[in-house]
Amino acid sequence: MRLWINGNLVIDNWTQHSTTDNQSAAISLIKNTRYAITMEYYDNSGTGVAKLYWKRPGQTSFGIVPLTRLYAN
Repeated sequence: MRLWINGNLVIDNWTQHSTTDNQSAAISLIKNTRYAITMEYYDNSGTGVAKLYWKRPGQTSFGIVPLTRLYAN
């Protein structure tokens, strides 16, 4: 799994491994600003799943990024 935000690689776990959670360090984003996000993953088993989560400041748990917050190029 690899994750880029505005061209900066923030997660790089491009390895063969069992189920895992990949997390980056905290990233400060500006409200109502669009960011270029690229997420890649490789699945050798045919059962892999990739989910993009986020956590707002002050939240204690992560949530899946809503589709309403994702835009095509």
